[in-house]
Amino acid sequence: MKGGPFGSLTEDCDEYRQQTPINTGLEKDFYQVTKPDGEKTDEVEKMLSTVEGTCKQIINRLNNRVVRWDGEDRATFALFAALMRTRVPLFDQEQNDFLEKFYRWWAKAKNPTIESVREGFREFEAATGEGMEGVSPEGVFQMIRDDHYDLEKPRQNNIKMMVDLALEIAPVLMSKDWMILFAPKESTFVTCDSPFAVAPATD
Repeated sequence: MKGGPFGSLTEDCDEYRQQTPINTGLEKDFYQVTKPDGEKTDEVEKMLSTVEGTCKQIINRLNNRVVRWDGEDRATFALFAALMRTRVPLFDQEQNDFLEKFYRWWAKAKNPTIESVREGFREFEAATGEGMEGVSPEGVFQMIRDDHYDLEKPRQNNIKMMVDLALEIAPVLMSKDWMILFAPKESTFVTCDSPFAVAPATD
């Protein structure tokens, strides 16, 4: 779904409709993960909400021209900024594209011949005790060569990468000098779902 403050355009049916900003671009349970026991949890969403709540207070102070950092404010804001790079749909798509290419390459590298596929069958049967009846090594080999299969990419793998990478980016941001810029109150902005940008050094 693509949208803005005055409406949204759905990609599947090219439908344009009026709606409020709070509902535009919303995807339910986007950060929900599944525990090893199968239970679904919103722990990541709660963590993000905590970071956002703290940063809202910081931004309110900045809007009132009170430029100060109390306690862990700077660290929290650095994490908030880092998450603006990793929690967005663009990052999610980048991870999916990388995994798609990597695993297809890995499948070809691991199964370069029909005999290597046949050996994989034998290893699977020895490890699980299950047979591969109805599936031929020749068919699997050709399927891998032609990329005629789909890959399941669990969303929670991307969520883990989202958090891990944000925790690596945040200390880098912390080490930099910060500049706070204030726009006139009557200014308007075009928003997007990829707000994090890196500008080249000017010196």
